Amino acid sequence: LNQHHQLIKKLRIARGGITATTVDIRLIIREAVLCNATQLVACHNHPSGTCEPSENDILTTQTLIDAARILDITLLDHIILDRDTYFSFLEHNMLFKHKRQILTHV
Repeated sequence: LNQHHQLIKKLRIARGGITATTVDIRLIIREAVLCNATQLVACHNHPSGTCEPSENDILTTQTLIDAARILDITLLDHIILDRDTYFSFLEHNMLFKHKRQILTHV
């Protein structure tokens, strides 16, 4: 998305297997930079029928937040879809509560 929340590009980064999908954060960030995006929304499905985030979903989201932040890109939401409903990291206040602290030593 651009700074006005307008869609610049919709892109499939990975296609899932039967039990899992590997997401390369570098590919997401690369595409965002190439499109001059200032914001991202990540989305994936859970064909199992439950849209609750897995530990891997949470870790991937935090890694994406951290990687994007370095380039001044904001992850606005990560949405998980199943057949009937969705889970929004933003709506569940899960996007910013795991911020890593930077420690400095003198």
